[in-house]
Amino acid sequence: MVSVVLLCAGKSQRMGSSKLLLPFRGKTVIETILDTLLSSDVNKIVTVLRKGDEDISRLIPHNKKIIKTFNPEPEGDMFSSIVCGVKSLGGEPGGVMIFLGEHPLVDYETVNRLVETFDSSDKKIIIPVYNGAKGHPVILHKSLREEILGGTFRNGLKGLIEAHENDILKITVDCKGTVIDLDTPEDYKKLLEES
Repeated sequence: MVSVVLLCAGKSQRMGSSKLLLPFRGKTVIETILDTLLSSDVNKIVTVLRKGDEDISRLIPHNKKIIKTFNPEPEGDMFSSIVCGVKSLGGEPGGVMIFLGEHPLVDYETVNRLVETFDSSDKKIIIPVYNGAKGHPVILHKSLREEILGGTFRNGLKGLIEAHENDILKITVDCKGTVIDLDTPEDYKKLLEES
C-alpha cells in the first residue's frame, strides 16, 4: 500500500507565478495532478501547501482520499514539506510516494506501475528512470519514516536517497513526464508542446 505526499508549497520563484495554477489540458496543473492520483491505485494523498495559498487550496477537491495540510515553515525547503506530509500520514503502512507539483505529465499508469513494483519488492526506495535519466515520483518505504522526520540530511531528499544507495530499485518507465520539470516559463512552453 502506498500513499502520496504531493508537494504544493513551492514558491515558484523562477516561474514568476504559481506553477500549480497554470492552465494545463483544460484545467490547472494541480487539478491535472490530482486527477491522475485519484485515478491511480494510491491509498491516500496528502497535499502540502504554504499558508495563505488559498487559490491552490480551493482547487483541491473534498475527497476522503485527500488530506490537506500546511507547511508550518513558510520559508522551508522541499524537505520540510516532505516532513510535514509524512507527519500528516501518521503511521500509515507501506510506502510514501513523493510527488512533486511540477510533474503534471506523469500518468496514472506510471503511478500504478511504481506502486506495483514497490509492493512486490523488498527495496526501500523505488525510482523511475526514463531514457537513462532518474525522475519522479519516488517511493520511500515506511522504515525510512524516522530518518525523514529526523531531517538530518544535508541535501534533503537527495541526501536520503544517497544514504540508501544499496537499497534502491530503479525501474525503467515509458513516461517522459517523470523527467520533465516545470520551473521556468520556458519549461511551461515545452510542457505544453509535450502534452
